[in-house]
Amino acid sequence: MSQPLYEITRHPVDLSEFGVNPYGSSIYRVVWADSRMVKVLHQGKFKTLPRYVHGDEAAAKGNWVLEKWAPSDVVLGMTREQYAQFLTTFPNSAAEEYPERGEYELKYVFARGVDEAGLKLSLRQHEFELRTMTNDDRKQAVVAEEELKDKAKDVAFDELYMQAKEESLTHAT
Repeated sequence: MSQPLYEITRHPVDLSEFGVNPYGSSIYRVVWADSRMVKVLHQGKFKTLPRYVHGDEAAAKGNWVLEKWAPSDVVLGMTREQYAQFLTTFPNSAAEEYPERGEYELKYVFARGVDEAGLKLSLRQHEFELRTMTNDDRKQAVVAEEELKDKAKDVAFDELYMQAKEESLTHAT
């Protein structure tokens, strides 16, 4: 079950002109990042945690964000049955609740507030680019984006490792 809409602070900009999902909601939406929560299953119990706290998404804290809806199997990379099997195989892993009606994913952080006209213009351009891209172009773009995310994670890990190493040397003396 996804987070109830009444718990999410939404910006009044209407983006339904860019499409609606099968449930009648706009594919794109602008929300206050701090109002977004996720239910995580850990050791058999659900906990509600802030959605945008890790990696690049941490920059969303205290800002409006653009989110785009995606079906459940796209968000998690597996069907409900595969997800149930995953939880059975790895019962102690922290995992999000399966989003029955899909989920919204972070696409952009508005560091200086929301410019409605600029946002709509950018979305029109983005949608046009998506319609004119070939499948190979899309695949290359996804691979490039994943490689950038992996590099950012590696850099963050290296920084944490070095910080921990420095702290351990400081405490050892």
